[in-house]
Amino acid sequence: MMFSLFLYSVFLCILIVSLCILIVCLCILIVCLRILIVGLCILIVGLCILIVGLCILIVCLYILIVCLCILIVVLCTLIVCLCILVVCLCILIVCLCILVVCLCILIVCLCILIVCLRILIVGLCILIVGLCILIVCLCILIVCLCILIVVLCTLIVCLCILVVCLCILILCLCILIVCLYILIVGLCILIVRLCILIVCLCILIVCLCILIICLCILIVCLCILIVCLCILILCLCMATLTEVFPCFFLSCKANARVKPAKTGHGPHSS
Repeated sequence: MMFSLFLYSVFLCILIVSLCILIVCLCILIVCLRILIVGLCILIVGLCILIVGLCILIVCLYILIVCLCILIVVLCTLIVCLCILVVCLCILIVCLCILVVCLCILIVCLCILIVCLRILIVGLCILIVGLCILIVCLCILIVCLCILIVVLCTLIVCLCILVVCLCILILCLCILIVCLYILIVGLCILIVRLCILIVCLCILIVCLCILIICLCILIVCLCILIVCLCILILCLCMATLTEVFPCFFLSCKANARVKPAKTGHGPHSS
């Protein structure tokens, strides 16, 4: 009876220890589940950050394409302005040539006028013709001067347009450099976020391994608990048989004592 109670106490202790181990394993399992949830949240945040970085990269590429288009347009405008400038210079040279010719004609007319004054009586007709030619030359000279003024104004306007185009070109180059810098920074951020994502995946894999180990420990603890429960049930069954059939067990003990005495091998044999 004492041995049965001792076994009963021992198995109760084993059962309590198994329950404690089971509770500890459940706590570890809950902690691992929380770590797994945190890892999944970190993974989701990393994916969101990755998507934002890709959007920023696409925007930077779009800005870069726009800046390149503006640069091409400015270069075309610059080429057109240079062509206009060359044409204006050609017109200016032609006008200067015409002006020189007119001055030469004016000098000739003045010479003719002087000769006509000297030969006043003879060259009245020549004087009239010279005056007409002189007036025509003066008109041509005035027209050439007007054309020259217009050409100079056009030249000034072309130079102003050229300066503006150069400023726009410098601005576009600055924007292009800034866009390239933003693109490089976006690529660096994307690489860092990819590394963070890989680290989060590794942490998630480690958490899953810890969870699998905890599940294995939990299964082992459950098996130990089942074995302890079976042993406890067996002890309870033995204790119940001892209490219910005490006469049967006492008669078995008496028979075990009497048989050696009858055969002459017991302590009371003569």
